[in-house]
Amino acid sequence: MSTIVVENISLSFGGIQALSQVSFEIKEGELHALIGPNGSGKTSLLNCISGFYRPDSGRIIFRGEDITSLRSHQISQRGIGRTFQHGELFKTSTALDNIRLGRHVHYKSGILSNIFYWGRTQQEEVGAREEIEKEIIDLLELESVRKEIVGALPYGLQKRIDLARALAIKPKLLLLDEPLGGMNREERADMIRYILDVLDLRNVTILLVEHNMDVVMDIADTITVLNFGRKIAEGMPKEIHSHPEVIQAYLGASSFGETADSKEA
Repeated sequence: MSTIVVENISLSFGGIQALSQVSFEIKEGELHALIGPNGSGKTSLLNCISGFYRPDSGRIIFRGEDITSLRSHQISQRGIGRTFQHGELFKTSTALDNIRLGRHVHYKSGILSNIFYWGRTQQEEVGAREEIEKEIIDLLELESVRKEIVGALPYGLQKRIDLARALAIKPKLLLLDEPLGGMNREERADMIRYILDVLDLRNVTILLVEHNMDVVMDIADTITVLNFGRKIAEGMPKEIHSHPEVIQAYLGASSFGETADSKEA
């Protein structure tokens, strides 16, 4: 069963073709990686899936529903969460407040209830607290920083809080946009472990954009490769590693993993 099907997605900005007839599908429970050189269209595709961009043509089918024309909050409500390259967190708020914001897309309470924090809003907050504070925070080992101001925390922890906020949406599909970017070796190792824990323990399908090819080759089930907005290859890691068009896209290197590892996606 496919969690999401991307059908012939095209997107342009003025005279620039960001995506051209891109198609692929992700099976339920799979960790699917999306790779490609700088400017290949990876983040643009994530933005189409999550509703930040509307494609010029094509369809995006999520769990049997066409979500191509939905707004970003409607897509989140249906169970697609995402992280961002640079976190996009509220830096003057606490880690816990940032994480809780992810759940708000599911709240049914009205605006007055939200303003004065009574009735249904209070009930919904209480109902979400156990999962967020006892499951997500425990899973990502954020208990020690839950009350800390996000802007004062190290970058690696901010990326982990971004992941926690995405999990608070209760996603069936999680879009990870360079979750290891800017991290040191120890932080990367921790984040990889958390991503695999999310995959195994929370019944989440993952679409991963990442430029560290050693990581991609090690943890991805399937890889789709973009170059200049077009899909040039798709397959298992061992197939992609030796694919001639993929090697050529990464500057024709004889060692694909080494060259791709040194580039930013």
